[in-house]
Amino acid sequence: MAIGHAEVRGANVHVFDENGRQLYMKSLTNKGSLVGFTSTTVSIKIGPNTNLYDEKGRLIKTIFGK
Repeated sequence: MAIGHAEVRGANVHVFDENGRQLYMKSLTNKGSLVGFTSTTVSIKIGPNTNLYDEKGRLIKTIFGK
């Protein structure tokens, strides 16, 4: 399933498919924010680092910031 939409609701990022069904949810820490999404990934910034998640919510990669 492809990612159709991702949005922040309170302290969580909710990720939906193209039909509006929720695929998963990720909790944000006090320094977390949604960076963006594509049809295959969601990017969440936590502190100086950015985590990339796939359409099933699995961590693909962490990009370490300074």
